[in-house]
Amino acid sequence: MNRIPLPILLVIPGSLWGISFLATEFILETIPPITLGLGRSVIAGIPLILTLYALGGKLPSTWRDWWPYVILGLFNNSIPVVLVSWGQLTIDSGLATILVSLNPIFTVLMAHYFASDEPLDRRKLLGVALGLLGVVVLVGPSALAGLGANFWAQMAVVAAALAYAVASIYARSHLRRQEDRSIWVSIVKLTGAQYVTSSITLLPFSLGIDRLLTLEPSSRSVLGLLALSWPITLGAVVVYYYVIDRAGSSYASITVYLIPLVGVLAGAIFLNEQFSAEAIAALILILAGIAIINRLDDLIRLRGRLRFRTPT
Repeated sequence: MNRIPLPILLVIPGSLWGISFLATEFILETIPPITLGLGRSVIAGIPLILTLYALGGKLPSTWRDWWPYVILGLFNNSIPVVLVSWGQLTIDSGLATILVSLNPIFTVLMAHYFASDEPLDRRKLLGVALGLLGVVVLVGPSALAGLGANFWAQMAVVAAALAYAVASIYARSHLRRQEDRSIWVSIVKLTGAQYVTSSITLLPFSLGIDRLLTLEPSSRSVLGLLALSWPITLGAVVVYYYVIDRAGSSYASITVYLIPLVGVLAGAIFLNEQFSAEAIAALILILAGIAIINRLDDLIRLRGRLRFRTPT
């Protein structure tokens, strides 16, 4: 995978998470949001743990070793899932999408102070601003009309975006401290262990709020949960952490801007929804933001890889 250009790798998690909106619609028909998060953590965590041991790795053995995964499980899964679910009870999905898209801005700002090799500069600020503008164009400026009407619900979604930013920066620093035999063992361990901890933290909420033991999910919801947990979540998270390790949390966070765009594309392909001119404009803005955030020397190296070499 290290031969695949970073801009292409960046598209993978954003695309998979964008498609996840289709699966989520089916899941929420009979499975509440907190239980959705619990089910995703449990179902995705099992194959990751099996893969970890197959690769020769192992789960932490002491509480001190588990503590980083508790933090990641909270900030990357449990807390944002609950906050976004609660927020969307009173605000529409368009405004929620824009508020969640503050994540790259939070990540760039925090990385400046907590990641020594990711200093803040005008290029990054311009890139994230273009990406955010693309999301606003895609969802529609009218989505901002309700800004401030449901203050605490909106703050919950903003807090979720901030939680994701904390998780991505912490994940990169933790990946660098790992002593595993390969980056893949570290990534699988990082992902699988945090799903274990998020499952534990979400279980009491699912039992108490969603009444887990009384739920009767439909077969379509179960199939949607399986699709969301395995090909979508596993593929997106593993590649996302790989990009974080290679290029930094600021660069990887830009994939968030692709999520609503891919959701619109998926709707046009699978649900016969109209693909508007706004979506095309959003695509241009988002891609421009990604190109600006990417270092110029990375783009030069990418051009070199794409050129055909003539035999000598």
